[in-house]
Amino acid sequence: MSFAPTKEKKHPHLVEVEIPRGRLIADAYASDDYLLNQLAGVNDTPEEEELPLRKWLLKQAHDTAIKQPKLEKVGPFKPKADKSSKMEFLFILTE
Repeated sequence: MSFAPTKEKKHPHLVEVEIPRGRLIADAYASDDYLLNQLAGVNDTPEEEELPLRKWLLKQAHDTAIKQPKLEKVGPFKPKADKSSKMEFLFILTE
């Protein structure tokens, strides 16, 4: 009996965002227009922890990348302010 390799299923509500590691771990990540524009299709409401949603997502990714610098992907992060939302965000860090 042989088993064919199964194709990995993509999460239908997962948004993958590629961003440069150097820009994400920089002190000015929260005001970096390039990083914010990578999330241009994301509404800033509802806010999370009193931050616009895009800045909250970048903060989560920044904090994780600083704590675990060897990671190539950080997340997924799921906003909690909108209980009905199923969206999750995964950041793929590029060099």
